[in-house]
Amino acid sequence: MGFFANLPANLSGAWDVMNGRVEGLRKLDITIDGFWRSFGAVALILPVAVIAMASERVALSNMGHEGAALTGGYMVLRFIAVIVDWLAFPAILALFARPMGIATHFVPYIVARNWAAVLIAGLFAVPHLFHALGILPTGMLSFILLGLFALAVWFSYIIVRTALQVPPVLAVPVVILEIVGGFVIELGFDRLAG
Repeated sequence: MGFFANLPANLSGAWDVMNGRVEGLRKLDITIDGFWRSFGAVALILPVAVIAMASERVALSNMGHEGAALTGGYMVLRFIAVIVDWLAFPAILALFARPMGIATHFVPYIVARNWAAVLIAGLFAVPHLFHALGILPTGMLSFILLGLFALAVWFSYIIVRTALQVPPVLAVPVVILEIVGGFVIELGFDRLAG
């Protein structure tokens, strides 16, 4: 099946996995083709990055910094950062999959993770959009984003437990690896942006 033809089933399956329902894995396209297609889900996340950048520009403006948050060069760097983050974690985890004993469940996990990321990004899009439109104040945005970050970490943990079928002692390091890797990549690209 193609990317869009299987989109509803993949998102529904990801939602089930995010909520600890292993039967959600049966809705996901966990074939090798489905694995590679799941990386295309980043195309659904990039618009959220644009909304977040618009929100960032409003925040900078409110603080008296007329930043270059939406200049072409900055946007290109942010898009590259999203894509590098999108690809780096699965590549690193693939190196450790066999030693960790998760190779059998690696493909279903990455497929579930990729599609769940679309749903999680959607959660972040709403407050960023309201902030960019001037409806939500910056202080409230920060509070909401902190809560959503905690929720995203919880969902990541549940996805790891459900799709990789591992105990907490293995799930926690996987989640930490993804979070720390994402922060390192984000900080690196922020430094490049100046």
